[in-house]
Amino acid sequence: MARSFTEHEKDNIRNHLQEACKQSWTQYGYKKTSVDDLCRQTGISKGAFYLFFESKEALFCEVLCSVQEQICRAASEVIEKHRDKHGVAEALKLIYREYDKNNFLYESDSTDFTILMNRLSEEQAKKIQNAENTLSQSVKVIEKQDKIIAEKNAAIMKKHSVLEDVTMKLAEVETLVDEVAEQAYEKACEAVANTVRQETQKEDIKILDDYSRWLSAPERTADKKLRDYAVKRLGALKEKLIKSAKATVQKVTDSLQEPEHRQKNLEQVREKARESIKDRLARGKTEADRLNRERMERIRPTIKKDMEI
Repeated sequence: MARSFTEHEKDNIRNHLQEACKQSWTQYGYKKTSVDDLCRQTGISKGAFYLFFESKEALFCEVLCSVQEQICRAASEVIEKHRDKHGVAEALKLIYREYDKNNFLYESDSTDFTILMNRLSEEQAKKIQNAENTLSQSVKVIEKQDKIIAEKNAAIMKKHSVLEDVTMKLAEVETLVDEVAEQAYEKACEAVANTVRQETQKEDIKILDDYSRWLSAPERTADKKLRDYAVKRLGALKEKLIKSAKATVQKVTDSLQEPEHRQKNLEQVREKARESIKDRLARGKTEADRLNRERMERIRPTIKKDMEI
């Protein structure tokens, strides 16, 4: 007859059984993990085991659900702490790292996992199915990122007039004189368009590319279909970002080429060509950075609402 345990001992034994099960499941699989081995590792008798779990399958069910809950809770804490695209990226990395460590989380098509599922009660099988669904819920964070990037791009479009005022000043360069005003103005418009394009998309694209490479690296052991899906979603986000940035550049370019604006700016070029190109570009970039920081502060409350997992 198994001896009685204090509540503190029960908590410790239960935790040790779960940890031993997780390690053995990862290393040997469900079928090769025996109750005797788990009891020996935990330091209890086989009879005592059934004070905590009605069966070996009940323990495996609880371990799987517990690991899933821990992963989701940790991912939520990361996003709660960093409510931006960096937080989403870190949360996804955390999820994939945990799946790398616990291969039983994604081997649902294996023979070993099928044997386990066939021996579960209907209630236990449903519980495991719900745990597996947590992954798809986490992937939805990527879809929310799509919405966030779209909102950020919309904010950029709303601030188009401010960007136009800033970028127009880049045309005030000392090398633009009366004889070459027309040619210099065209070059200045190209510089403005390039600057707007680079400043509105380069950071976001770098993050998306870095994370896609991280997912595609050969050392990743998570389910390939899952990783491919995530890479595909990131690629879609990148395409939307590029299209939005191109639209912004086109609007700026069109505005600069309107007859009224063009004539006015050419006059400014002739009258105010005093400062060097390098100095004006540097000042324009500083102003654009300031405006971008202010914009992010204004839309941060909206981002906060949309970043809940």
